Amino acid sequence: MSVRISTLASCVAFALASATAFAQTYAHQENLSAQGPSGSWTLKNNDRIFLISQQADTMEPMSFRVGTMDQLQTVQAGAGNGFGSGAGYSGYYTDFFAEFAPTRWLQFGLTMNYGSLGDPATINLPAPTAYVKAQFLRQETAGFNMAGAVNVKKIGFSRPTDLNPNDGELEGWLLADKRIGRFVLAANGVFGKSFSAPDSDVELKLSAGYYLLRNLVVGLDSMTRYDTSFDGGPHDGTRYSEFTGGGMVTWKVQDFTLSALAGLAAPMHTPVGVSGLGATGMVQLTYTP
Repeated sequence: MSVRISTLASCVAFALASATAFAQTYAHQENLSAQGPSGSWTLKNNDRIFLISQQADTMEPMSFRVGTMDQLQTVQAGAGNGFGSGAGYSGYYTDFFAEFAPTRWLQFGLTMNYGSLGDPATINLPAPTAYVKAQFLRQETAGFNMAGAVNVKKIGFSRPTDLNPNDGELEGWLLADKRIGRFVLAANGVFGKSFSAPDSDVELKLSAGYYLLRNLVVGLDSMTRYDTSFDGGPHDGTRYSEFTGGGMVTWKVQDFTLSALAGLAAPMHTPVGVSGLGATGMVQLTYTP
């Protein structure tokens, strides 16, 4: 009888030890799957996760990052801005940027834009933009992050080669983002005004992402824009609104963050009555030492 009890106790002990070892191994694997190959690769809330929207959370004090964002877009059914109204055209856009945060709540940035997309398209003319962002709410104390930003653009609503070019554009931003478990949400409201002409526009950027791993996010990214500078409605037979959006993925590898987006775009000034819808793709690469 004592032998049976001893044997039973040994089996129970072995089963408990095996279950404990399995639980520890499973927990370790879950931790690795959550973190990715290395904990240092973890995407932070202030990393550039989205390609269209921007998060309100500023970078760490005395930190900087550099990168580029490139877009290729094909527009169907013709478009304005001097491209005619034929079967369509393809355009591209390249944005080189550098960002620096002297404090935890303040961030500066400088970008250089080049390409043939936009309204107006810069037509391969370098177009610098400078910005400052100040964060005044944080998720740990207010439940979400919120910041305000001001952009100063050298090229705004008209090209320098136009007959009556404006002197650039001033944009005001209100940015908000929130992390809910594995979900991250971001929203931007933007109002732009020309320095020297009655041109203005409003933008709404909405994005949502889900952390598959701590260094891998998938989601949706979008921008809707509306021209508010006309008087009484469009007068040239084209649409005065546009949309760009699609599915996105962001992957962090050590100090590098790579993002990609594939979706659809319906740009400004396509003829009224046609969709003007075309494919668009974006790639963003950032380096944060």
